[in-house]
Amino acid sequence: MRKVLYLLLLIIIFNSTLEAQKKTYMRFYTVAGKKFESGFYGGSTDSSIAVYKNKEKIEIPVSKIGVIRTRRSLGHSMLVGAAIGGVPLGLIGVASGEEPQPGSYYTFTSGQQLKLGLFLGGIFGAAIGSLIHGFQKRTAFIINGSSVRWIEQRNAVEKAELLKGLNDYKIE
Repeated sequence: MRKVLYLLLLIIIFNSTLEAQKKTYMRFYTVAGKKFESGFYGGSTDSSIAVYKNKEKIEIPVSKIGVIRTRRSLGHSMLVGAAIGGVPLGLIGVASGEEPQPGSYYTFTSGQQLKLGLFLGGIFGAAIGSLIHGFQKRTAFIINGSSVRWIEQRNAVEKAELLKGLNDYKIE
């Protein structure tokens, strides 16, 4: 029992360390409301914002930005929750499946239990993912293509410390 508790503690510590190293994910929308870019925050100036997408730096002029939203969307949270819930329950179903015995009505094969585990785990995982999404702090910065508005929003971001290391990155 102690080994299980130590392992659980180690997993929690490792997970919190990874969480602290995450960069802010941002989605960029035009003034019309259409998403045109997304990526991890890489720095900013008074006239542009840099993001990393697939290890490539992309510079976005403020004049193209209508709204900036932080974090990922609800669909992403639900998909991750469904995968985290469905895969383990599917594997448990495979491991606990048995061959049907003659005269036994309520036995399931490994394949049937795999499908049931994936289905139920996916549903419960997606529900938990949507709950987690509801409690995560998300912020929307309304820029509307204005450099003046961006400078105001940028100062608010610095005060709130939402984007770590805002002045650490200079666009060349």
